[in-house]
Amino acid sequence: MPINIYKEESSEKVDWLCNDIWDLPTQIDALETWLRKKAKTLPPDKYVADIGFDIRKDACGGGAVLSSESMRIMGEIGMNVYFSEYPTTIAEDMELEEEKATWKLVDKILWYDWDPLGVNDVAPRNEYSNYVHVIVELLMDRRPEKEIAERLYKIATVTMGLVGDRDHCYEIARKLIEEKTTL
Repeated sequence: MPINIYKEESSEKVDWLCNDIWDLPTQIDALETWLRKKAKTLPPDKYVADIGFDIRKDACGGGAVLSSESMRIMGEIGMNVYFSEYPTTIAEDMELEEEKATWKLVDKILWYDWDPLGVNDVAPRNEYSNYVHVIVELLMDRRPEKEIAERLYKIATVTMGLVGDRDHCYEIARKLIEEKTTL
């Protein structure tokens, strides 16, 4: 939900910000920019900035900050802020769970099965972590085996500078796709 700015008593629309953006820090930034640019033109009245936001599942602190300058402007024009919290949908929750499971699967297969450097018995466990997100994205987008295999091959040959084993990359791509279907 965007930020719906309206007159409280008449519900007359004043403005509409952040269409389809549910991220509170981004919304607060947009509201502050709007207040600096447009609020000066509004006569004092009773206004509402209704911000519909979604909880950040992986949040670990930080977040939105509403500056004292913005609060001063809102006080001058008579604006209240409503924070309307909406849960993620069940489908979004399921997709997040699928992505987490896919992330774990890819990390495991790259380490134990792909291992182009042949170091999974001596190197740190996160040796291939930088490549997990690329393969997860391909799997989540249901890209074909060939595309996943060629990406693995490119990582091994171009990024890592190895000779590479294209057949092995195809085997790994097949395994990734097969095991993803069981998640």
